[in-house]
Amino acid sequence: MDCLTAVLLGPTAINRLPVVFDFTDEIVSASIPNHRHPIQNFDLGSGKLHFQIDTNLTGYWKWSQGGKHIKK
Repeated sequence: MDCLTAVLLGPTAINRLPVVFDFTDEIVSASIPNHRHPIQNFDLGSGKLHFQIDTNLTGYWKWSQGGKHIKK
């Protein structure tokens, strides 16, 4: 399974797929463009987690909208 499929199959708090990933200069970031409710932060965190698990990335995500993945 690829990382985006893992995100699509993962659970969401609002039963939508609001997370958008950006790959620029070998850096991955994640955000929810139309962020309207605090519960969507759970969707952002869940999306980041499923993406990271499937890609075997080591490191951590920066908090917040547009948070980048920091490699260790």
